[in-house]
Amino acid sequence: MAETRRNPIDAHVGDRVSRARAFRDLSLGDLAAKTEMTVSALQLREAGLTRFSAKELLRIAQCLNVEVSFFFEGLTRKRQSQSEHPQLNAAVSNAEPPLFAPLPRFGVGARRSVVARV
Repeated sequence: MAETRRNPIDAHVGDRVSRARAFRDLSLGDLAAKTEMTVSALQLREAGLTRFSAKELLRIAQCLNVEVSFFFEGLTRKRQSQSEHPQLNAAVSNAEPPLFAPLPRFGVGARRSVVARV
């Protein structure tokens, strides 16, 4: 049987959904019913084995009373210091290192030289 590899972004988003759902004291069945998903589909997505669609994330965010961006917080090195839901962020935050390093910033002269070489 082929090994299933989790995409780190899907795993992060799924973990954030799972923790926020637990914080709001909703079962998988409750959230699945409110978002018109099946329990098994929600389980796979929370485990990071399949990807949430934009429509599903929007419905889940509305049910959990968070912004869609909440599910992606922590993916970058720069964390938002101010959040609409500080209690919820503290409850679901994990001490994992960021998945992406910030992109380097180039001055105007550096961009011109890169464009000129192409």
